[in-house]
Amino acid sequence: VPEDPVHALRLLEAAAARGHAPATFLAATMLEKGRGADVDPAGARRLYERAAAAGYLPARRRLEASVAEMSATPRLSLHQAAAAGDPARLRQALAAAGDPDRLDDHGRLPLVLAVDGGTAPVAMLLDAGADPDAADGAGIRPLHRAVAAGSVPVIEMLLEAGAAVDARDDAGDSPLTLAVAA
Repeated sequence: VPEDPVHALRLLEAAAARGHAPATFLAATMLEKGRGADVDPAGARRLYERAAAAGYLPARRRLEASVAEMSATPRLSLHQAAAAGDPARLRQALAAAGDPDRLDDHGRLPLVLAVDGGTAPVAMLLDAGADPDAADGAGIRPLHRAVAAGSVPVIEMLLEAGAAVDARDDAGDSPLTLAVAA
């Protein structure tokens, strides 16, 4: 396995795509820990489930441990729940969090993180009072992220909620200029 985690993850994902259960398990572990890519709990879980379905015992054990961990610590931070896009966990995190527009330690907003999860987590945050035009630490607003992701349903939802198409991020880009450039 190469020392470069990005390269290693690519090789493991290629082997996983060919049905190699141990590689699938290792790729899941890398996604879970954020090695070679951003932390992706949902993606890691899918890979663990695939490896477990192929009969790979360590994957089955990891899934059992994650169920135990969720029972022991049922709450994710609002930012983690928003990034995971899991409505049940997001509902729980919203109930515990208070301010849906609070930046995390990395300057990120829950609503910007939720965009990749589709309309359900975005709608939940908007219903909880999240500002559709709030900017994160880099000046990025939810509409910037939705345009960059090409998520038309989320773009429409944010526009209906009052997001500004001409708000600029720290790099000087607006959602409108990003859309024109795409």
